Amino acid sequence: MMADYNLKDRSGPWVHFLDQQKAHLPVVTDKLGITIKIDGKDMKNLDSLFARYAEIFRFPSYFGGNWPAFNECITDLSDLPAKAYLTIITEADCVLQSEPAELPTFIKHLQIAGHSWANSFGKGPEWGSGEVPFNTVFSGNQGPLFTLLQHF
Repeated sequence: MMADYNLKDRSGPWVHFLDQQKAHLPVVTDKLGITIKIDGKDMKNLDSLFARYAEIFRFPSYFGGNWPAFNECITDLSDLPAKAYLTIITEADCVLQSEPAELPTFIKHLQIAGHSWANSFGKGPEWGSGEVPFNTVFSGNQGPLFTLLQHF
């Protein structure tokens, strides 16, 4: 299943689902790329999702904990420059479990971030002066999240 995804591709899609029962995730990054693993159990509601992303991606202290602020921070990452970003979210069925209505918005913002980074040519030497792959892989059991991702 994962063989169909090129996680270095900048053209999208930028959000993927990996059925943990059927496939193995080959983590392919170079020494300048960043691979981040997040346990979905640590992001069961919106506040914990924002807190986890703010911590891991080094959002500025003024991060407001809302979708516009998330979008602004995830498309900047001045404190965490890299030539590629790969986020692997394990236990994906737990993400926003207590606030499932927010899941489509989360996926939408990850797609926006992927598109933004893919079109960030000339961002600067910290990012390789070119387009930057920014991909998110949800790993878990097929369920509502898998179905939702089929529509993006």
